[in-house]
Amino acid sequence: MDIETKIEEITPIIAKNLLAKNPNNRKLNENWALRLAVDIDEGKWALNGETIIIDTDGNVLDGQHRLRAVVIADKSIMVNVARNVLAETKTTIDIGKSRTLADILTLSGNKNHASFR
Repeated sequence: MDIETKIEEITPIIAKNLLAKNPNNRKLNENWALRLAVDIDEGKWALNGETIIIDTDGNVLDGQHRLRAVVIADKSIMVNVARNVLAETKTTIDIGKSRTLADILTLSGNKNHASFR
């Protein structure tokens, strides 16, 4: 089966329906979801290529905090959604190194950030 990836509008109703199929995911951090909801509410949400990942049975493998934020903000967002991902790949998702403040400053073009390392 091929993975299907496309940009979709995720409404609060769609987010609730997706969250209803969210077994065996890490514990939801409500504070993080609230923080994302504020960004959505303030128009700071950006379509940046990160995906919400759904397995072949319709279960959420990645994206529960973004989905919860849509429900909290009660506003729709556009987001990249990957569907038909094999469930057994969930242990390989979201295991990358987090960006440090120095990384973010470098990406923003700031050259004087050595003290943030």
